[in-house]
Amino acid sequence: MTIAKIDNLTKVFTIKEKKNKVEKIAVNNVSFEIKKGEIIGFLGPNGAGKSTTIKILTGILHPTEGEAVVCDYVPWKQRIELTRNIGCLFGQKSQLNQFLPIIDSYRLLGAIYDIKKEELIKTINEYAEYFGIKDLIQRKANSLSLGQRMICEIVGAILHKPQIIFLDEPTIGLDIIMKQKVRDMVLKLNKEYGVTVVLTSHDIEDVKYLCERIIIINHGEIVLDENMATIKNELLTQRKITVNFDKKVTDEISQYIKNAEIIEKTDNAIKLKFDIKEVTVCKLIDSLSEYSSIEDIDIEHADIEQIIFKAYKTKKG
Repeated sequence: MTIAKIDNLTKVFTIKEKKNKVEKIAVNNVSFEIKKGEIIGFLGPNGAGKSTTIKILTGILHPTEGEAVVCDYVPWKQRIELTRNIGCLFGQKSQLNQFLPIIDSYRLLGAIYDIKKEELIKTINEYAEYFGIKDLIQRKANSLSLGQRMICEIVGAILHKPQIIFLDEPTIGLDIIMKQKVRDMVLKLNKEYGVTVVLTSHDIEDVKYLCERIIIINHGEIVLDENMATIKNELLTQRKITVNFDKKVTDEISQYIKNAEIIEKTDNAIKLKFDIKEVTVCKLIDSLSEYSSIEDIDIEHADIEQIIFKAYKTKKG
């Protein structure tokens, strides 16, 4: 089931440079779909078009061209109706009153979303118990650590039980322990409550831990849209292997190397680059062992950072 569909979305800003007006394309003909229950990493370098796209999908901005439907609503035309079905969390902006106890901010949000009192109390208690913040919600927001506040912010964003939540840098500024707590909380929202999640983050660990699919935007265009399984099985196939022998490495070793490239050679060791779709590690080692006895092996695996970094430097086409 599709929860959001974006077709040929374009946003052009007119800005002043010196005395002239210049058009800047922030989002250029972007199209993709989001299925209900997905956790998507919506990634890109600064200025790539991420925030502009999210603002259009949440009804804050109007596009110059194109169409979008989120939870069966056109965001910029039916923003009030859409707001009742989405949640938003921006790491640098708080929806909690800093001088009130968290519970009072939740009551205020309940009134904004027109949640019945009995239902609101039940929901607050349910989330407070589930996420372990019973004591925190009695304290003022400005007395909490950044990590504690962020967890309370996420609960505030889902009090009205949205179908989809947009998380912008939810772990920014947090220590390792609190980052993991926030990640676990997002997973619980998805698995236990069926909330669809669109995540923007510069923390690669957020992406690797949470996302089932990543969409990378750069220069206002989608440059990569793949699920994690495909990335791991088809794109992350490059390996590097360093093999130490019991004798000096000579040019003769080239006879024992197939479907691999020599990238470094020292007295008793050789470093190779290869693709596991072309040759397996076992076959490569078997072949090299015919040259001489192997004393040590070190294998380096490609990582998703390499895919993302490459996409960050790419422009569509």
